[in-house]
Amino acid sequence: MNDLVSNKQTVETTKEKEYKKFINFGKLSLIEPSLLVNDDNFIDEIKKDLKNKFVDSDEYIIDTFFDEKQGKVISREEKLVFTRLNSNDKHFFGTFSRISNNKDVLTDIMDNRSNEKIDPESIYFEHNTLFYIDFSLKAISFIKTNHIKNVYPFLEIFLNNNNILNVKLFPLIKTEAEIKDSIITELTISCANVNTFEENFVEMKNLENLGCKIKDYKLSVTLEEIKPHFSDTILCFRNKHKNNLKKMSISTLNEDIDLITNTFTKSIPIKLNNNYEQDYSTIENTLKLELFNAIQR
Repeated sequence: MNDLVSNKQTVETTKEKEYKKFINFGKLSLIEPSLLVNDDNFIDEIKKDLKNKFVDSDEYIIDTFFDEKQGKVISREEKLVFTRLNSNDKHFFGTFSRISNNKDVLTDIMDNRSNEKIDPESIYFEHNTLFYIDFSLKAISFIKTNHIKNVYPFLEIFLNNNNILNVKLFPLIKTEAEIKDSIITELTISCANVNTFEENFVEMKNLENLGCKIKDYKLSVTLEEIKPHFSDTILCFRNKHKNNLKKMSISTLNEDIDLITNTFTKSIPIKLNNNYEQDYSTIENTLKLELFNAIQR
């Protein structure tokens, strides 16, 4: 389950293994209230719309979109497929898949037995992830994978497709107080100017003296120990140089926090079988619990 990539083949072994999966969280918000939909009833409208989307099937496919420049509906290069696994009046649990046959021009697809090349037009890639909607919390949790790192816009497309809704999914953020209480294990800073740091912080000037000119650079360090108030110092540095920072993030024992936006990703160990489809209930319960904890923290 490294990327939840479907291969459509029968998996004979079901040995359980612990995987570290990355979970993101978002709050649902109505962007444009109308005479029919407002902040008080938009969740009920989402429920009704989801029932309509899956009234005839547990699969909902989005394979077209309206191109404003051309003024017409055109086909997507990749299909977006949403599958309902479990739902009721309190929640919706399902999968999201990006399906295409696009591959890198220098990548060959080989048959494992014959070692012969496979025509890419005869296959497709299906990259999957899973998400959980809690209607009472007005919030969503989902697994971030290497192939689907930013699920927010795809879930918005799904929720707003063919209805009167205009819903936005806002990532949950950390408060400054929560960040100050974090035990930092890693620090990453990417700057647009070599002069961002004082000379005693990073000796970048010495590198330029060797005969080069630095355009921008990235600092990434793993920390062995930190002093009290180190997080305060980091936040002060961010506030002072924010206009010149391309990226600044910290890691804790189980979270990655973007200090530019204060958004965060949580890493969770989950015991799963080779065939992740056997573990839907485990994944659902994990997404449900972690979403509740993230909202109630």
